[in-house]
Amino acid sequence: IGIAVDHFSPGVVAFLRVLFGAAVLTAVPAARRAVPRTEWPLIALLGVLWMAVPFMLFSVAQQWIDSSLAGMINAAAPLFTAVVASIVLRHPPGRIQLAGLGVGFAGVVAIASPSLGDGDSTGLGIVLVLLATVLYGCAFNLAAPLQRRNGALPVIWRAQLVSLVLLAPVGAASVPSSEF
Repeated sequence: IGIAVDHFSPGVVAFLRVLFGAAVLTAVPAARRAVPRTEWPLIALLGVLWMAVPFMLFSVAQQWIDSSLAGMINAAAPLFTAVVASIVLRHPPGRIQLAGLGVGFAGVVAIASPSLGDGDSTGLGIVLVLLATVLYGCAFNLAAPLQRRNGALPVIWRAQLVSLVLLAPVGAASVPSSEF
C-alpha cells in the first residue's frame, strides 16, 4: 500500500486490492458455492466493515504514515476483536484477559506515540488506521458465524464482490489523479 499510494490515488489502491482478491477467488470453485439469500445482508455488511471502508482508510492513512507503523497498529485487530466480542456477548473479560488487553493497548500507544510529533497529518494517519482496525474487530466477530454456516471462501468472495461494487465509483473517480 505504501508503494502504491506513491503512484495511485487511495481510491484506486483500495479498489485494486479488492479486485485482485476477488479475481483470485473467482477462479476457486469452492468460493462460488451457493449461500442462502438470507445471509446476504450480513455478508454485505461484512464487505463494508472488513474491506470497503478499512481498505480505503488504510490507503488514505498511508499517504502520511509508514507501512511499518500501519502494520504495527493493525496488529491490534485481535484486541479490538476481543473488546467487540465482550460487548456483543455481554460477557466482560476476566482480570487476566483485561490485563492482557491493557498491555496490548499500551503497546499500541507506545508504538504510535513517537510518531505523533511528526505533524497533524501523521496523527490523522494513525487515527485512520486505528479506525480501520476497530472495523476489523467488528468484522471478525461478524465473519466467524457466517463462515461457520457457509464456509470461509463463499463468504469472503461475496463480501469482496460487495466491496468491489462500493469501491468502483471511488476507484473510477480517482483514476485521473493516478500515475500508471
